[in-house]
Amino acid sequence: MLRGLVTPRRLLALALVPLILLVASTIYVLVVLASIFGVIPMADDPGSRAQVVELARDGKLALPDDERREWGDTFILPDDLAHASRGGEVVVLRDANSLVVVFFDFRGFNHYTGWVYTSDDALAEDPMGNHPFKAERIAPNWFRVDAG
Repeated sequence: MLRGLVTPRRLLALALVPLILLVASTIYVLVVLASIFGVIPMADDPGSRAQVVELARDGKLALPDDERREWGDTFILPDDLAHASRGGEVVVLRDANSLVVVFFDFRGFNHYTGWVYTSDDALAEDPMGNHPFKAERIAPNWFRVDAG
């Protein structure tokens, strides 16, 4: 009676299920840990970054309350847009004629990768002053940057 129910193929399938679950859960844990510690770049969300640029243009971003205030150019993103830049912060540089907003997806001691908006639609050097500097235009006014 059990002879038709228990076949070598079914036994193999039953043996593989725990192995597949173990591998899948290990991969999941590694991905979560890597994203927490900044190894995996953040998801690309151009819509949220555009909203942040509008807030920066209108002067509606909050300054942090710690020692970075002296820089005057690091701003905290609102909770609903914090995912647009690693750490929920952006760097805003402005002068009389232009606006530059730096978004991070990786931020190290002397290196970062991310997106840069510039109202001038040109980016010849890193706005943060890092070298080497590599920028690729991804849309009008927007650049993908690897600097430091």
